[in-house]
Amino acid sequence: MKNKNKKGFTLIELLAVIVILGIILVIAIPSISAAILNSRKNAYVATANEFVDGLRMMMLTDASLLPTNEESKCVPI
Repeated sequence: MKNKNKKGFTLIELLAVIVILGIILVIAIPSISAAILNSRKNAYVATANEFVDGLRMMMLTDASLLPTNEESKCVPI
């Protein structure tokens, strides 16, 4: 006599779950990619704004000197 109380998933059930997950990923990946690109763009803009603010501060504190590649020297304008 065969045991009718088998536990587990059938191949059809597993394939159905895989197909559903694939559909969800196809829908989700473009929006996730757009969010990542948007956050990178915002980070670049914030970095550029910090750079501009730093230049403005430098011009306010000492408008007659610009830094060179050597940290200890400045060149007159």
